Amino acid sequence: MATITTEPKPGKARKPKPEPRPKAPREPKPPKTPKAAVVKTPPAPVWSSAVKPSLVLLPVKARGLKARRKAVRQSLFMGLGMLGLTAAGYLVVLAGVAGAQNEVNKESAITTAASDYLAQHRDVQDYANGFVERKAAASDVLRDDVSYSKVVQAIQRANTVGAVFTSVKTVAPGTQCMSSSPFATSSSLGCLDVAGKAPSVAAVSQLVAALNQDKTMLTEPYLTESTSEGAGVEFKLTVGHTGQALSGKGDKFKPSPEEMSSLDSATDTTTPAVAVQGESK
Repeated sequence: MATITTEPKPGKARKPKPEPRPKAPREPKPPKTPKAAVVKTPPAPVWSSAVKPSLVLLPVKARGLKARRKAVRQSLFMGLGMLGLTAAGYLVVLAGVAGAQNEVNKESAITTAASDYLAQHRDVQDYANGFVERKAAASDVLRDDVSYSKVVQAIQRANTVGAVFTSVKTVAPGTQCMSSSPFATSSSLGCLDVAGKAPSVAAVSQLVAALNQDKTMLTEPYLTESTSEGAGVEFKLTVGHTGQALSGKGDKFKPSPEEMSSLDSATDTTTPAVAVQGESK
């Protein structure tokens, strides 16, 4: 057998690298100068005039018809808007009227029920009205009632001369007392006739003067007649009285404001109720 032998190839000889040389310093670059701003000029307009031309190919009749249709549409929309606003306002007013009518119907029902109740109890109401009216009449009659005990006590306090009184009575209503000052305003509410007997004429004068001093209850005494009889003098005089001399009995019978209001409301209650009921229909 043959044997193949290979011999190694001789290696290539490497060249030695030269040592790097130091780089020479570069020269500094000169400063950059700013470029001048470039002003762009606007492009020239296609049409030099401010008024641009337009081209309408529609005929005049067609253009007028289009404008009229547009105006009709605008008018239609405006009319529909006004109609809607009117309908909304009408609904609001109708709702208010319906509410007011309901309130009127409720009040009418209450009034009708009250009228029916009064009609059913008319006898009781008539009796109550008569009772209040009688109380008012008694109060009017006793309004000017004089308390004779108060009057007699006032006269006796003024009697320091020993006079004897035979009668003390009131005169007719509306009669003015006689006064020594006829042109002066009278402060008396009524007049009394007093008759009696005094020891002398001077005693009568003293009695009149004493009655004229205290004017809280008795005022304006006036001597109308004096007659000498035996050892004494009979006299008659008038004297006015103020509100202090009244008995106040009329206040006991005077109806209260509630009774008077019930009397007023009870009169003619059926007619207004019928009228209101008719209006509510």
